[in-house]
Amino acid sequence: MKTLRFVIIALIALTSFMAMAQEQRTDTIIPKFLINSYFFRELPKLPENANPSYTRLKDSEGNKILAIGLDVDLPESVICQAIPREQVRNANQFLNGANMMATMLALAQAGVKDDGTFYSPKAGEPFPPFNEIDLEGRRWTNDSVNGHVMVLNLWYSGCGPCRAEMPELSTWKEQFPDVCRPWHKPGDTCRNHC
Repeated sequence: MKTLRFVIIALIALTSFMAMAQEQRTDTIIPKFLINSYFFRELPKLPENANPSYTRLKDSEGNKILAIGLDVDLPESVICQAIPREQVRNANQFLNGANMMATMLALAQAGVKDDGTFYSPKAGEPFPPFNEIDLEGRRWTNDSVNGHVMVLNLWYSGCGPCRAEMPELSTWKEQFPDVCRPWHKPGDTCRNHC
């Protein structure tokens, strides 16, 4: 009787295991590479005229892949080797991370002049024209900060060095109370509102 009970339990366990194997989700592939929004298990042959940029991405589960951004399109012969997004675990997290990094790279390169050097304003030069809206919906332009010292710090929450510099920026705020910061209303005098 004990042997029969053991065999029945073993059969139930085996049946359950086989059912789980058949129902295995297709979104469990963790690729090694993300290239121009396409996922790959192995690094395909990249176009020779490509200028790659590399970023290591990590999803919320700690899985890591290497994102490679190319300034040229992938050929169809490479795209056909890609893993369908539907089969990639946390594909949207990786794609969002790659898009964010591409945006940051584009912003960083926006200041590059034709000769390859970076635009860097010199003391006494006017700040390049800008027209931006802050988190509270206020519009900022050159005119709204005219005549005031302005600190403009661009960062994002996933940047470790950006977060690390926050205490130092707070110290500067205490040492230089007349410096305008973006949370002031345009036109306010900094001395009265810092």
